Amino acid sequence: MTRRRSTFVAVSTAAALMLAACGGGGGSKDTPTPSGGGGGAKVDAARQQLCQDLLLIQSGFRPDALTRFLTRLKIDRAAFVTAGDQADAAKVKVLAAAAVKLRHALLTQQGVPQGQQALQNAIDKLSC
Repeated sequence: MTRRRSTFVAVSTAAALMLAACGGGGGSKDTPTPSGGGGGAKVDAARQQLCQDLLLIQSGFRPDALTRFLTRLKIDRAAFVTAGDQADAAKVKVLAAAAVKLRHALLTQQGVPQGQQALQNAIDKLSC
């Protein structure tokens, strides 16, 4: 029962995270983002790809989904570095560290709420 409840909480939290990250911002394309980067087409493309990659965790937190997510985050971080946006590259690095923490928590069934909170905090700092 505890594992089932933990899975339910994880799925519910994932849904809330995705709503906040992918649509909860309410900003328009004309609104400047606090990314610290210069904007530009490459930064915009990198940001758009990152926001799409966040969808990998929408169906709930599972170690396998987080592993795929981490692979995508490496690519996303490299895209920000290539685009010259070190601020967003750093945010993606923090997000990856939080995803690693949550993955470990899920595998060990210890510290899942703290792992979820770390991931939420990292997502909250993104400009999606």
